[in-house]
Amino acid sequence: MHHIKLGKWGEKLAAEFLVQRGYHIIAERWRALRGDIDLIAKHGNTIVFIEVKTRESGECGTPEESITPIKQRQLLRLAELFMAHHDPTSNTPCRLDVIAIEHNIYTNEKTIRHHQNCITN
Repeated sequence: MHHIKLGKWGEKLAAEFLVQRGYHIIAERWRALRGDIDLIAKHGNTIVFIEVKTRESGECGTPEESITPIKQRQLLRLAELFMAHHDPTSNTPCRLDVIAIEHNIYTNEKTIRHHQNCITN
């Protein structure tokens, strides 16, 4: 599967996974000057920023390994920017999650791992 197509497929799968667990998706591929956040959702009263990483079998490493300290800092800055723009006076609780998806291209088996609140200051 082409890299961009695989990423969009993974984001769609992650959104469906979250909705089935009671999350309400409020934004997909939210872009700012210095990057994007794959999914933004509301779960209860918490705003959740979600980075989705998808890998096919045979690719190097796990999806989680691709979230470097630089990427983590970028996601934190983007989440802060989103909140400053959309909810500047609120103390709404927020967190950053990662959804890692592995797709075995030989068996079509999918593994989804949801890591909650795994990126912090």
